[in-house]
Amino acid sequence: MTDTPSLPASDPAHGVGVSVKGTPPAAGHLGVVTLTLMTTALFLTLRNMPMMAETGLQMVFFNLITVFAFLVPIALVSAELATARPRNGVFHWVEEAFGTRWGLVAVWLQWVQSLFGITSILSYVAASLAYAFEPRLAGSRDFIVAVILIVYWTAIPQFRLGLTCGRTQRLGAASIRERR
Repeated sequence: MTDTPSLPASDPAHGVGVSVKGTPPAAGHLGVVTLTLMTTALFLTLRNMPMMAETGLQMVFFNLITVFAFLVPIALVSAELATARPRNGVFHWVEEAFGTRWGLVAVWLQWVQSLFGITSILSYVAASLAYAFEPRLAGSRDFIVAVILIVYWTAIPQFRLGLTCGRTQRLGAASIRERR
């Protein structure tokens, strides 16, 4: 009986961060399930639900166009950069191509996009929940701003501790294991 050794998860021939069959992804690398859930979250965010409900089944067609015209090419470019560059991440990729200044600009633009994107999602969640319990609060800017600030200031201490020791990661990992 001959044993075929399994390749390490970070073997350059198979892509950094890609889990080889039978081998769990190395610490700090994304597995297939995590990557699939992250991609699905692009479409199934709360921010998109009102537009998707209004558009109806046509939205499936638009989502398919988005997958093949945007997500697949971006995934291929990211996979190529991740396997070709020893230091992964947008900052390092842009820094290597255009210099430190543009690397910082790229990361700053990502941060700003996330800041405004999460704020809009939180305002939608706050208004929707308020409407379910007290419809007058759904139109109150003060209530919505208060919810956004409370969520941000509650999340900051947890993120400062790091995701490896956070309760949120353990709960998320437990819920994924239960589904399998």
